[in-house]
Amino acid sequence: MKRLICFLLALTITLTVTPVFGATVYKYYCEDGITAKVDATAKTLTLSGEGDMMDYAADNRPPWYERKSIYTKVIIENGITSIGDYAFTDNLVLVSADIPESVTKVGDYAFQKCIKLTDMHFSDNVKEIGIYALADCNALKRVTLPKVLPEIPQALFRCSYYIESIVMPEDCPSIGASAFMSCSYLKNITLPANLRSIGNYAFNGCNALASVTIPNGTESIGDFAFYSLSKLSEINIPSSVNYIGEDAFCGTPWYNALSNGFNLINGIAITYKGSATTKTLKIPEGAVTVAPGICGSAIYATEVIIPDSVKSISQYAFYGLSSLYSVTIPDNVETIGDYALGYYASSLGSPTPIYPFTIYSSNPVAKEYAENNQFDFVCLHKEYSLSNYPDCTVGGTADKICLCCGEIIGTEDISKGTHSYKTKIFGATCTENGFIKSSCTVCGYERTTVTEPATGHTANGSFKIQNSTCAESGCIYKLCDICGESFDEVKIEKLPHTPSEKKTVVTAPTCIEEGEYCVLCKDCGEVLEKGTIPAHGHTKSSEFTVLNDSDYFEDIKGLYIRECTNCHIALDYGEFYKGDLNNDEEINSRDIIIIKKILAGDISYDEEKLILLEFLGDMNNDGEITSRDNIALKKIVRNG
Repeated sequence: MKRLICFLLALTITLTVTPVFGATVYKYYCEDGITAKVDATAKTLTLSGEGDMMDYAADNRPPWYERKSIYTKVIIENGITSIGDYAFTDNLVLVSADIPESVTKVGDYAFQKCIKLTDMHFSDNVKEIGIYALADCNALKRVTLPKVLPEIPQALFRCSYYIESIVMPEDCPSIGASAFMSCSYLKNITLPANLRSIGNYAFNGCNALASVTIPNGTESIGDFAFYSLSKLSEINIPSSVNYIGEDAFCGTPWYNALSNGFNLINGIAITYKGSATTKTLKIPEGAVTVAPGICGSAIYATEVIIPDSVKSISQYAFYGLSSLYSVTIPDNVETIGDYALGYYASSLGSPTPIYPFTIYSSNPVAKEYAENNQFDFVCLHKEYSLSNYPDCTVGGTADKICLCCGEIIGTEDISKGTHSYKTKIFGATCTENGFIKSSCTVCGYERTTVTEPATGHTANGSFKIQNSTCAESGCIYKLCDICGESFDEVKIEKLPHTPSEKKTVVTAPTCIEEGEYCVLCKDCGEVLEKGTIPAHGHTKSSEFTVLNDSDYFEDIKGLYIRECTNCHIALDYGEFYKGDLNNDEEINSRDIIIIKKILAGDISYDEEKLILLEFLGDMNNDGEITSRDNIALKKIVRNG
């Protein structure tokens, strides 16, 4: 879709005002080939044409925007395939819009703030609707969406308060952030059967919703998605949901009916419900995931207890606990999100670390989080391995190595004993002997016993040829019938180079410096020969460059130079009077005789001399010697 700058648009739009039987019609011919007609009497805007409508912007509105107070109805004729961004934004009198089946896309902010628009119907041919497309449409009551959409886009119906009925898509896997935010009169909604995610604030402010059934297969419910809906007393959450965002259901009658403390939904511990002054936050046993913002209003807690069942701590999980200076992370935790622990909001609202903050754990994931956020980490050394294990037949001590931090945390005495072998048999191959490898499962001691010699390669006429080139030698070798490896290689000498027929210029010559060339092999590109290219010498220009012009009567000599046509170095220079052809510093009859010879073609001068004479005799500087120059020279002699 084209996006044109505002001033370009202004250059390419033609406005025609046509009075028809007392009516006034405004026509606009747009860059995208679409014609817009505003009929002031019928109060309609009719758009006609073929193809996509161009996108507009907040600071680059469509041409019909200037007449937005005239038309209450938009008619888009069949043939137009898209509605551009900001096409009808801020139309405060628009009541209805006819969208044909040819339209497949509706752009961002297309109908935003059309505060008198009451109904909107999209055909099933629409495959994409932009963000905020129907936001802030205060009078909008009924909407029909296409049967298939890739998503309900961000803020599609945000603050369209009076929507009562929405025919939802049957196939739509995603509901974007704030999609239905503040649709206060929306009482019922049927979510698509294949829904997978519900965005942040998606239904925030839909205070008429009393019940919601989230389809089986939905996996994610965003932050504040159903926050504080005053009538939402029934929520059906399927077992497929594995992520619930911060305060997703807080403030609803359904949430208020839950028991105090933390509640579990599919193993997700959701926002704390209870006293804001509690000092200890204990996540219940069986919790697998800790949701974002789980502490809720209990921001004065000084202790957090996380059970061993927890595997995931979401981003911002314990955000805002400014009095919490340490926490113990269980060994089973696999992920810790950004700002999950040790952060609170500064006065500017940005995440601010708490220092000092200490993490106690024997979990490498906790150690990595502490290091990445520059928090103190105290390893609990719960699991270890043995290093420097002594020989079983001798005994001694082995080092105990912490599996989390890698530190030596002590030693362990190993008493004298006997090896406990585990054996593995390796058969002979073409190149290696067969053997038995015995490894002690206690101390790691290994011994190897050869059982049979290598069998050697076997080939029954199988061979392969690698052709030689001028860059590499070739070879002929046999292929083993058993292992497929090559053996008994015979090298083939490299091929001779084939010189290229043309020389390659490496450095071009100049007037005074030699150039360089090389001859390459046309097969491999190797340099076979190098040589020099003679300097081509200066080429003196046939034209003169006048640095200072002459004035014979004021006794002012001119100054000229002649340059090289290639490098523009000055090769020749001299002083002159225009007309002084014999260079005696006087302009007289002798000069007239010379110019007459030039005009008559009676030339006895060499080429260099003639070029100079033609320059001196060109009195009117028109680039040639003519009778006019002779007349001019005679005038100077006469007046001299």
